[in-house]
Parts: sequence; C-alpha cells; structure tokens
Amino acid sequence: MPVPITLRVDQKLKDHLAKLSGLRRMPMNKLINQALTQFVHQETTSLQEELEASLAVLKEYQKSDPIFDQAIESVVNAETSTLDDPAQGTVEFPEDYETTKRLRGLLSA
Repeated sequence: MPVPITLRVDQKLKDHLAKLSGLRRMPMNKLINQALTQFVHQETTSLQEELEASLAVLKEYQKSDPIFDQAIESVVNAETSTLDDPAQGTVEFPEDYETTKRLRGLLSA
C-alpha cells in the first residue's frame, strides 16, 4: 500500500521531471517510484556484491591463517571476560599528575 512521503528536490530537477512526465504521459509520482525502485535495486545488488567480495577475502585469509579461529576466540574471550584488559588503558585522575601533586604540596605548605 503506497504511503505518502515528503521529498525535497532542486527546482531544476522538478522541472525536468515535469517535462519527462509530460513526454512519457506518466504522473511524476510514478516516474519517481520507478526511479527509486531502480536505484534501490542497483544499490542493493552493488552492496551485496561488495559484501560477498569481502566475505571471500575473509574466507581466503582464514584458510591461509591456521590460527584464525584461535585468534577470533581469543578476542571474544577477552571482550567478554571481566578481567582487566590492558588494551583498554587506565584512567588517570587529575590528582595523579605530577603537577597536581606539586601544586597541592605548595598550597598546603
């Protein structure tokens, strides 16, 4: 079931659509729907091809790397564990800085 949407286009594009609509003897709405349908189909196909190519590269890498599964498992374990993660770093508070310590020492003297 068609639903209404608001669409903002340049005046030039609207004028061209109006001319094309007259030449094709087809409502502008139908022209826009056809164009959007074609665009979505092309983009979906293109994206699918890109994803399949990326997947093929990953599968090739997986075949060439004997510890790929182990590496993935290690990453998953590290991200799901509650142990400290050294890759996450540590939080430094202002009072940990040497200048803060010295300033506090001067102020309390």
